[in-house]
Amino acid sequence: MTVDGLRVTGIGAVSACGVGTGALLSPPERPANDAPRTIDDLDAAGILGMRGLRPLSRASLLAAVAAAEALGHPADAPGDPVRRAVVVGTRWASLEPLFQFEQTAAREGPGLVNPAHFPNVVVNAHAGYLGILFGLAGPSMTLCGPGSGLEAIGAACDLLSLGRADYAVAGGVESLGEVVLEGLGRNGHGESDGPPGEAGAFLLIARGAVAGVPVAAFASGPRSARYELVARALAEAGLAADEIGAAWSAGEAPKGLPVRRIEEFTGDCGGAGGALAAVAAAAGAAASGEPALAAALPPSGTQSILVFGAGAD
Repeated sequence: MTVDGLRVTGIGAVSACGVGTGALLSPPERPANDAPRTIDDLDAAGILGMRGLRPLSRASLLAAVAAAEALGHPADAPGDPVRRAVVVGTRWASLEPLFQFEQTAAREGPGLVNPAHFPNVVVNAHAGYLGILFGLAGPSMTLCGPGSGLEAIGAACDLLSLGRADYAVAGGVESLGEVVLEGLGRNGHGESDGPPGEAGAFLLIARGAVAGVPVAAFASGPRSARYELVARALAEAGLAADEIGAAWSAGEAPKGLPVRRIEEFTGDCGGAGGALAAVAAAAGAAASGEPALAAALPPSGTQSILVFGAGAD
């Protein structure tokens, strides 16, 4: 779809590279092995300066840290709370709490399950907590799948273009625990995808007369259409491939572009990978003044391309 009048006004990320977009764009040396790329010593309460975070799952804490940076927290979020949307993409972020909840019920009986843990088994819990913590009282959505982080950004652009919201926090999150890692190992993850990683990455997108990086086009489709999507998105943005200053991809690298694969720095972050690529591309467009592109081309599921216009206006 062609996107008119939308601007990225904030970006935020947390990954194995570190906390903040600066760590993502200037990553430290990572071990050349297949160990999971986890985030060490995350002090979410200290970073956020908030109390009452104990009920949140690890995935929700990762999402909150990344979203806080995108929103410029602790400053107030812009606009009317009911006109602020939140859209989250994830692949497995609710599986760990769900397994633990059901395991307790099966071993000890339903009467001994902690009811405070139940909200974390709901797939929209992460979006819901972001809404509660940051006053995002507009539309709240969660998309699930391998490329859902970039899909979530496309869905947020839809909400804004349709006038359902004035601001949207959109991106993806994944967390790693023993249950998820065991499941990924049983399914052979890492043999071709690289080591699994955990991350949160979000954009703050606004519509109207605001300064920021222009969102030029978004295209998505099935796996069979992946080689057509770049050309389609560029055509909708009115750009040629040689005008793209930087391209970041989660999954397969689009052909004909100077692509950097996000997995090289963060590991395979599932649904959050495409959102990490979007954060890196938006930051690149703002810094260089050139158009940039983010791609999520996972081995299965929806494929997505997001194009940013030149610079920050």
